Amino acid sequence: MPRAPLLTAFLTALLMVAIVVLELTPQWGFHSGTRLVALLDHVLAYGLLMLPAALLRPGWLHALWPLAAVFAGLMEALQPAVQWRGALSHWLAACFGILIVTLSCWLVMGIMELVKAGKDRD
Repeated sequence: MPRAPLLTAFLTALLMVAIVVLELTPQWGFHSGTRLVALLDHVLAYGLLMLPAALLRPGWLHALWPLAAVFAGLMEALQPAVQWRGALSHWLAACFGILIVTLSCWLVMGIMELVKAGKDRD
């Protein structure tokens, strides 16, 4: 089996574990009470979750983005069990991070195809 799919799956799983740990464990002063910072944390974390697939296996993004959105919703739903307050705004921020990376990847791939098609005509 080629290395790129294994590396993509490994890095994505590693980032998922990091997100689970950060979202479902006490953070001893690390967690910010500022709402905007908490939302930005979600945008960045879930954007990073999509990054290995975007860089190594862009074709996986079609299946990965809905799974990542469900994962983000599950994390928000589980937070009350560990004395955190899950919030719809946090899930929306996570989905925004997922969307930014996914759409950026597709945009770059489309531009690359246009450039390649332009070079092929010359």
